[in-house]
This record gives sequence, C-alpha cells and structure tokens, in this order.
Amino acid sequence: MNISLFALQIFLPLEPTGPLRSHLHGLVRNSSPSDSHTDRRNFHVNVADALLRWPSHFQYGVWDYFDSSEMAQTEYDSWVEGTLDDAAEAKTKLEADAAYRVEVGAYMFVTFAMLIEKGSASDTFVSEMCNVPEPDMWKRATFERMLSVPAQINFANLHREVLFIRPGTHPIGVTRTELEDEKYGYLRMIT
Repeated sequence: MNISLFALQIFLPLEPTGPLRSHLHGLVRNSSPSDSHTDRRNFHVNVADALLRWPSHFQYGVWDYFDSSEMAQTEYDSWVEGTLDDAAEAKTKLEADAAYRVEVGAYMFVTFAMLIEKGSASDTFVSEMCNVPEPDMWKRATFERMLSVPAQINFANLHREVLFIRPGTHPIGVTRTELEDEKYGYLRMIT
C-alpha cells in the first residue's frame, strides 16, 4: 500500500477554552465509526472549524507529513499508540488520586492523523500545504492553515484517519509539569 501521513496536534489551555472541549465532545458523541466518506469529512471539518475559533489560545503543537509509505505507517502507529498510552496513564493517575489534575493551567489537546493514498490529488494538496519555510513552521498562521486540510481533501483517498481529544470522558488535562516531561519533548511552542 502506498501511503503518506499527515498529522497535526494542537494544545490549548483548558480553563479559558472550556466551551470548546464540550463542543468537541458533542461532535464526537454525534459521530459514528461507520459514517460515509462525506460524514467523516464533515466531522473532521467541524472539529477543525471549532478549533479555528480559538487560534489565539494555540500554545503548543506539532504537525508532520511523511511521503514514505513505511515511515507513514510507522509514524501513524506511533501517533495512535502514544495518544492511547497518554490517555491510559491519565486515567490510572486519576484513579490513584482523585484530587489529581485539579491544577490550574492544565491543557487539552486535539490530534488528527491521516494515512492518505500516495499520489492522489489529496496527497498532492497536503504535500503542497506542508511545504512551509522553516521560520514559519511553528507559527499560529501555519497551524490555522493546516486546520484547513480536512475541508480540502477527499476522504475516499484516506486509508485510515483518527482524531483524539484529551481530556476525553474523564476530566484529566495535561498539566504544565507534565509538559516538561520528555514524552512531550516533541512539542513546539506556537508563536
């Protein structure tokens, strides 16, 4: 299978963006894994549009594009496993300490990861979108631009896609202290 990967993750503070988390969870509750390509596209576009109402709160993030099929699959698996492990660890900590994560300044994050049919019009579009000069890679405007990807691609060209929101069903955000941990060392400050 010839595939490319597009992945995007954005961290926002939980407190001032409280309505955003509720809105995103409503979108998730109203979606279905068996949705059509159009429904899946609309779901991702709605999540991206919701985030685009809060760009001044984008604090940390990262995005990736890999056009090597092997690297794309490896990185996709890494994004999925890393995010699932992160959520499982948070749940374990909450169960161990009910007072955990009441910390002011906790963050939420949203992760998009898409395996795209290599050479398709969607792949060509994403490749061009990700051709960003190095000084602009971690700018807020670049992240806003990357959030336009779901609206511009054909979901029939996707082999797989996933979207994660944390906190999920439990109220656990990522604390400032945790952001200093090596496992979050990949994040960039959005300027």
